[in-house]
Amino acid sequence: MRKFLLGVAILLFTAMVGVLAYETLGHASRSTNVALQFSAQNTSLHVGEETQIRLVIKNQGDRAVRLVEIGDGSESGWRTPVVALSIIKDDNAAQHPTEPSTELKVRDCGNVNALKWGEVFRLAPGDTRELSAETWRPPFLEPGVYRVVVLYANRPSMSWFKGGIFSGRDNPLEMWRVQHSTEATAVSNEVVFTVQD
Repeated sequence: MRKFLLGVAILLFTAMVGVLAYETLGHASRSTNVALQFSAQNTSLHVGEETQIRLVIKNQGDRAVRLVEIGDGSESGWRTPVVALSIIKDDNAAQHPTEPSTELKVRDCGNVNALKWGEVFRLAPGDTRELSAETWRPPFLEPGVYRVVVLYANRPSMSWFKGGIFSGRDNPLEMWRVQHSTEATAVSNEVVFTVQD
């Protein structure tokens, strides 16, 4: 019986080491092969009009990556991934930035939702995932032609801003997975919006 228990303990220990190794080493720690596809249901809008947008992220590399879903506070630089819009109006020569700013932004809402299980995901080479995107009210305050890209940066080592009101506790295992995710930046394709009064 003692040999049996020892065998089970060794088997469990080996499995645990394997899982930890896979979780820690089973993906690229940094990748430049992540692409972001941005599309909008309607690109001819009136000032203040909403449209549905779609964001799809793809692993174009030859190693798996682990990334984090866009969450409450991502758009303000309060947590990873940091996401931002680059909007250029009526200037065909202007260039979009290559990554979102690290500067914290003020938010209308001071709440930040807790990190839940399932917000960290793995993409094998060639895999895609649709990211969380809601009905969007573009910040177009006047008529014109606007060139827009979405910037996404997964920054595993960044400190999460805790100055707001947090709804619940972050899942500790999922936060560990965030800290061992793949550092990656992606700039989407450009979408041109025509805005009228």
